Amino acid sequence: IAGLEKITAGDLTIDGGRANDIDPSERGLAMVFQSYALYPHMSVAENMGFALKIAGVPVQERERKVKEA
Repeated sequence: IAGLEKITAGDLTIDGGRANDIDPSERGLAMVFQSYALYPHMSVAENMGFALKIAGVPVQERERKVKEA
């Protein structure tokens, strides 16, 4: 889903639509690894919101989305 593996068969469906031909960077998804890919100097909330920060999402919206998760 996040583009780490190539789709070799079947369909990837996101929100009811076929996403096979959508570039992973355009799918609006991110991945949080369980270990070794988290930033130890950041809190859980900061790690969760980091991709949104990189994407330019405003602080208040980031905080809201992290709280909803």
